[in-house]
Amino acid sequence: MAWPKGPILPQMDLLKLTNKHCTYPSSRQRAGSTGYWHFVCLKKCLGCPVIWLFDMKMQDRDYDMRIVLAFMLISLIIVRLAHADELQVNEMDNHKLLDLVTATIQNNDVDEKEKNFVYKSLNAIAKQYPAEVNYLLGQIFYFGIFENRNLEKAINYLTISSELNDTRAQYLLGTILAMEQGYVHYEQAIPLLEKAAADGIPDAMHNLYILYRKEKYPKDLAIEWLKKAANIKFEPAMFFLKREEYLAALESNDKEKLEEIAKYLISERFESLSGERYFLLAKIYNSSSPLSDDDLRLKYLQLSADEGFDLAINILSNYNRLVEQQVKEGGN
Repeated sequence: MAWPKGPILPQMDLLKLTNKHCTYPSSRQRAGSTGYWHFVCLKKCLGCPVIWLFDMKMQDRDYDMRIVLAFMLISLIIVRLAHADELQVNEMDNHKLLDLVTATIQNNDVDEKEKNFVYKSLNAIAKQYPAEVNYLLGQIFYFGIFENRNLEKAINYLTISSELNDTRAQYLLGTILAMEQGYVHYEQAIPLLEKAAADGIPDAMHNLYILYRKEKYPKDLAIEWLKKAANIKFEPAMFFLKREEYLAALESNDKEKLEEIAKYLISERFESLSGERYFLLAKIYNSSSPLSDDDLRLKYLQLSADEGFDLAINILSNYNRLVEQQVKEGGN
């Protein structure tokens, strides 16, 4: 007899159930009816008091097998329901394990024991969470967590996860294919970044703008993505949107707009963009600007250099060298 399919005991018949969970009967028990033998086994593996009561009667006479099968079906339903609860618990535990593994990977300072824990855990939950596991493995090899950085392996794992529609994997894979020297494929990177951006990842929106600056993406689309990222307070997008406004104001010689941008840059700290805010302020007060002011320009160049911005450091170095040369020539 074929039993109902499902996640628990698929295609299982009574004989397989009894062979798995029960000891074999004695020769005296085998001599009895088939129905009696099946009920004895079910009683042993399930401990069901209803089956036990009917077992007492079946020692004396053979009951209609339809009654036997009906109680067998009830018993199997009980088993399935109990096992379903166990599956829900295991699924909940695996989800917690996935969260724990993710948190461990984010911690840069891990030992060999934690590394082994991560790999064993990922292997254990790979079938249940294939997209998440392949994304985490892609992270491990892209950032060089536990292992030496390996972009080939990172791309392989992230590709699997991306094909399973993991948005984070699409963003990271798109970024690799857009930015990493030796692995650049813009025609593959752009659709991945657009999918991630459409799903709300601001880093992907910003990277599409970076591709516009590399002349690999249309300006109007890039600015739209930049505005969306800025609207959700993503600092790099907020800053570069102001930079675009600065370029437009400078081209149109709009003094009021430049003053407005300067006030905004002074009020916003942009902590994730060391030195770039002050460097843009220095450009606003450059000699070619309607707001030209050499003192303010040097002030903001120095502040930008103090925050480690390379362009400001190089400009100040050249400026100081030029001043020293002029002083020497004036002294002669």
